[in-house]
Amino acid sequence: MNPFRFSLEKVLDVRWTVEDEAKNNYGQAQQALFEAEENLELLKQEKEMLMEVPAQGVSRMQVRYWYLIELDRQTLQAQNQVWNLKEQVKVMLNQYISAQKDRKILEKLEEKQKEAYELELKLYEQKQLDEMSNRSLMMG
Repeated sequence: MNPFRFSLEKVLDVRWTVEDEAKNNYGQAQQALFEAEENLELLKQEKEMLMEVPAQGVSRMQVRYWYLIELDRQTLQAQNQVWNLKEQVKVMLNQYISAQKDRKILEKLEEKQKEAYELELKLYEQKQLDEMSNRSLMMG
């Protein structure tokens, strides 16, 4: 008998590649989210520090006011970016999980086919042994 060969081996290889890509995309999305959350936290800290410093004079108060408005705008933009990246991380995680499931299904099929092959091989070997035994009995 020929050695076991999984007929969908190439498809399984592709599934491994898809899973690896999904895993990398998920990791990159997590990294982008981490960086966006850090940026948001820095903006919040900068605003807190600015609020603690007393403004002296009308012109400084105006500059601080406009700077606070800009910080609020950047903070809102950073919050939106964090929200979007959180959604992207969820999507990437779902894609990764789906790719894992697809691969595992094929691996399970390969395992079942290999078990069936090994059983068939044992039956074939037993048949061969039985035939040799019968021949030796007939000759001897």
